[in-house]
Amino acid sequence: MEKLMKSLDIFKKYMCSSQVPNYVRRYCDNLDEFKWQWFYNQMIEPMEFVADTDYLFHVLKWILKYDFDDLGYAVYFQTILNPEMLPEPLIKD
Repeated sequence: MEKLMKSLDIFKKYMCSSQVPNYVRRYCDNLDEFKWQWFYNQMIEPMEFVADTDYLFHVLKWILKYDFDDLGYAVYFQTILNPEMLPEPLIKD
C-alpha cells in the first residue's frame, strides 16, 4: 500500500484501475484535480492503519456515499460500530 501513496499520479492510476471495486472507480470519475488532491490526502491515514486492503474497500463502500471530513476517523468509526467486525486484526496499533 505504501507504494500507492508515493505520488498522486500512482494513486490515481490505482484508484481508476480494475484492481479496485466499481463503486470506487465511479467515485473517482467525478473528481476534479482539487478533489483528487483532497481524496489522496484523506486516504493516506487509512491506508497506513488498516491492515487489510479488502476491508478498507469494504468500509469505503459505505463512507463514499456520504460527505466526510476525516476519512481516517470515518474508517475507524465504521469499524467500531460494526458488531460483526473485530477491530483488532483490521486496525494496526
